[in-house]
Amino acid sequence: MTKAEKIRQELVDSGATILDCPNLNCKSIVSPDGFIGTGKINSQAEEHSVLAHDKWHLKLGAFYTIASPFVLREQMEYKVKKRALMEIVPLKQLKELLLADICLAEIAEILEVTENDILQAYLLYRDLGLMGS
Repeated sequence: MTKAEKIRQELVDSGATILDCPNLNCKSIVSPDGFIGTGKINSQAEEHSVLAHDKWHLKLGAFYTIASPFVLREQMEYKVKKRALMEIVPLKQLKELLLADICLAEIAEILEVTENDILQAYLLYRDLGLMGS
């Protein structure tokens, strides 16, 4: 079972409903009642990332509308993104893989995430002062 399949099952087990919505103009949309609509997702790695992000919207209750102030939307997205990245790109594992001199694409493949997830996680951990010197 892939990590994307595991997180999908975790969401369904927690009561979420996940529907494929191929005409959706974004990767996904999630509502407070546990509905997740997924748009065009290009890979298992991307699905893992998208579903982890949506899971944290649900866990944190981090929801907003198009009419919400920009600052509120950014705060919610930062909290969700931070938690999702910390889950799918664990700090200890990222450090070990970087020290092993493994290239970005291979690290992403090992963790079943996108290369962008690896870069975003590295920047998050760096900004939090957790990457060391």
